[in-house]
Amino acid sequence: MAYSDDDEIDLFTPTVPMPLQTTVAGVVWMVTGIISLLLSPIWLFIAIILVGVSDVPFIVVVMGGFVVAFLAIWLISIGKRTLKGQHIDLLRSGKASILLGIGLIAGNVWLIAMDAAILRAFNRQIATILKGVGINVGVVLIVVGLIAILGRSQDEIWRHWKSGRM
Repeated sequence: MAYSDDDEIDLFTPTVPMPLQTTVAGVVWMVTGIISLLLSPIWLFIAIILVGVSDVPFIVVVMGGFVVAFLAIWLISIGKRTLKGQHIDLLRSGKASILLGIGLIAGNVWLIAMDAAILRAFNRQIATILKGVGINVGVVLIVVGLIAILGRSQDEIWRHWKSGRM
C-alpha cells in the first residue's frame, strides 16, 4: 500500500496483539479440525472394512463418519473465526471443546475395551494407533478448552480495546 503526503501515520498509538490464549486456542482448534477432517475418510474406510457393508453397524459407521466430519468443520470454523478476531463466545466454545474431548476419550476407551473380537479380523497395531490418536485429540481439546475459558477475560479486554470502547 502506497502512502501519499496527505496520509497521516500515527506512530505513537500502541497496537495490542491478540492475547496468547486466544491465538493458541484458535490455532489448535483449526489444526485439530483439519487433521480430523483429513483422517475421517480413512477411519470411515477402515471401519467399513471391519463391519461389512450389509449390516446395521454399517449405517452407524457411516453416520459416525458424518458426525466426525461435521465436528471437524465446526472446529475449523471456530478456529478461523478466533484467529480473524471475530467475536465468538470463548466460554461456550471452550465448554464445547471440553465436552467433545471427553466424548472422544470415552468413545475410544470404550472401543479399546470392546475390541477383542474386532482385532482378530484386523491388524492390531493399526487399530490401536487409531484409538490412540482419538484419545490424544480428546486430551488436546480438553486442554485447549480450558485455555480458552481461562483466557476469555484477556480476550474481552482486547476486544474492547480493539473496538475503541476502552
